[in-house]
Amino acid sequence: MKRSILLTLCLLTLCLFLLSVFPNVAAAASYEPGLLMGKTLIGDGDTKNLQYINDNNASTTTNIYYYFSYTFPDPVNLTGYYINGTKLDYNSRISFYRADNSLIKQIYVAKESKLGVLQNEEVLQVKKIQYSNGDGFFDYISDFEVYKAVDLTPPGDPQDVTAKALNDTQIQLSWTPPNDADFKQIHVYRNGLKVATVPKTATTTTISNLTPETEYTFVIRAVDNDNNESVGVPVTARTLETPPTEPPPPGSVKIELDGAATYTAAALKFQASKASGIKLYRDGQVIASLPGNATTYRDATLQPGRSYQYWIVAENAIGTTASAILTVNTPELKPPTDVKISAQSVTDTVATLAFSAKDAESIKLYRDGMEIASLSGNVTSYQDNTLKTDTSYRYWIVARNAKGATASDIITVQTLLKASVKNLRSIEKTIDHVRFAWNKEPTAEKYKIELTVTHRLTASMDWAADAPPTTTTTLESTTNEINVTNLKPGERVDIAVSLVNATFGVHGTARTSEVVPVVPIPEVDKSDLFTPKDLLDTSASLVWNFSSFILFALAFIVAPWIIYLFRKSTKAPKPTAAVPRTIREQQREIRLSLRKGE
Repeated sequence: MKRSILLTLCLLTLCLFLLSVFPNVAAAASYEPGLLMGKTLIGDGDTKNLQYINDNNASTTTNIYYYFSYTFPDPVNLTGYYINGTKLDYNSRISFYRADNSLIKQIYVAKESKLGVLQNEEVLQVKKIQYSNGDGFFDYISDFEVYKAVDLTPPGDPQDVTAKALNDTQIQLSWTPPNDADFKQIHVYRNGLKVATVPKTATTTTISNLTPETEYTFVIRAVDNDNNESVGVPVTARTLETPPTEPPPPGSVKIELDGAATYTAAALKFQASKASGIKLYRDGQVIASLPGNATTYRDATLQPGRSYQYWIVAENAIGTTASAILTVNTPELKPPTDVKISAQSVTDTVATLAFSAKDAESIKLYRDGMEIASLSGNVTSYQDNTLKTDTSYRYWIVARNAKGATASDIITVQTLLKASVKNLRSIEKTIDHVRFAWNKEPTAEKYKIELTVTHRLTASMDWAADAPPTTTTTLESTTNEINVTNLKPGERVDIAVSLVNATFGVHGTARTSEVVPVVPIPEVDKSDLFTPKDLLDTSASLVWNFSSFILFALAFIVAPWIIYLFRKSTKAPKPTAAVPRTIREQQREIRLSLRKGE
């Protein structure tokens, strides 16, 4: 009972599967059209009735004595077959061949009718299919068909797609076909509509009946055997002008000056309709041959203070037309003007200078009275990299041309002095961290910090005593202090702090080191420290408290001096021996005068 149920379920499942793959084949009278429908078969036996084999009509039959076959135009991938006939023996078979006539697969069909599914073993690249009768007796075949895999994958796009106008109404498209094995043809679209179908062997096509002087965009798409189209490659081209029937109209051929002429150049603009070419003349000589659609030209071979005559001649296949004459006067040359110099940037040893000079043929650059560079008149900058740090320099330029020289104003440039990190120190130490600080530097954009911690040698650590391990860390900070944490007692911290800015990069490095305390350092309350103010307050308090004693001591010391001075001031002066000596000297002078007769 269980076997019967299981067999019934298996047969039902197979039937449902076959119905889903070939929904029209379930009917005995017909089958779903496949690759052989309407195709011409070849074979022996009743050859005139071979068309009955693939006419989708079970009531028509063909006698096959030995074989019949069909060769596909291109290799196909097959997934199934259907055969309906009678007197099929055990040697009746279907054979699948490649393009080189090598056998891919054979299937024996010893049944009155059979629907075969090759989905799990797809027969690929079949060029030829053949039915054979192996016993030499007639097989009666009413229906035979094969089916290919459903391909939903589009082919690759054509490559090297180009478009060019052939004339005023035609554009030629060209491409390189994709490498897909099932590539069939090319479709050409314009504005979403298919305008051409090109066989796979062709690589160009021409689109005609277009409007002159109009831009067109085409999309070139590859198509495979299942009519899947590729995404497509867009390409654009513009049709040419309609060939002229007369020379360029005189009113359309014009030339004029585009802006003011300079000392050595003139910008020209012109127009010419229906022209295939334009010749530009100056003072009777052709100076340029241009395409018919050219509209501008710059003549940079002029001389100052000269007069020039220009005209153009527009030509096409019918004839030529000349424009009116345009006179252009170049201005008289003057000594250079607007001669200026400035400092773009300055470092400790380099100054970058910018300058300008109108109508200059040459420029000489001076520094502190000495010429340091001779430059072309169109040079606008110079870098002087021979300077000294923290030094003042004076610069100016002299611009020259054939009419004279003009000097700029003098500018002063002060080279910079590289700053450095100052007062790098530790401001806090404990048994597990050290805090470092340094003076804030205004020129620093940030600080680069390199920390090296030398670990302490202990009995539990295993390394050579002369090479204790270190840990090095590099970091950046925008503040002027750093707290080094996770330290251990006895470790040494070496710190290097550098300034960083755009002008000097990394510079001004300062270094110091600290050893982590082995025992905690007691914290001191700063409020308990004895300050100069405390000393002053204490002194004032002592003076106030002992003022009576101080005054008594001062009186005891000062009183004897006061009494001594008072007595001395009231005592009469004693005669001195100097008075008689003075009188004797006067008398002696009188006697000497008498002797001389005075």
